[in-house]
Amino acid sequence: MHRLLISLAISLLAVEVAAASVETELTSVVQQWADGFNKANAELIAASCADEASVVDDFPPHEWKGAGACTRWFTDFQAFATRVNIADAVITVGEPGHVDITGDVAYVVTPMKLAYRSKGKPASLDGIVTIILRNGAAGWRITSVTWADV
Repeated sequence: MHRLLISLAISLLAVEVAAASVETELTSVVQQWADGFNKANAELIAASCADEASVVDDFPPHEWKGAGACTRWFTDFQAFATRVNIADAVITVGEPGHVDITGDVAYVVTPMKLAYRSKGKPASLDGIVTIILRNGAAGWRITSVTWADV
């Protein structure tokens, strides 16, 4: 009986370590996406996203789908920011509040802050993002991002 309990404890610990490792991988991909935004590096954003993805955000056209969706979203954000006089936009990713991993699909909800200058004055917007990632040949990649203002 004692050996059974020890085996069970070791198995549970191994599962927790594996889950923590996957969460670290997911967080790394989300941070890579944020770093791409912050560095105005569309290639870094593209590397964090799957070839086919979808993005929903609060600026027009509000929805991007299909091949290159993440980079098209970023290009459209840059054009929008120029039109409305937003500069120096930086996003900060918070600690995920919800992570659910089922096989090769992960669901991550995390707070995010957008800090920027609007017409030369500091401004910020708190939001929450829901991100879906899939694990494939290239590792975990974002397949869906949805932003919501808080």
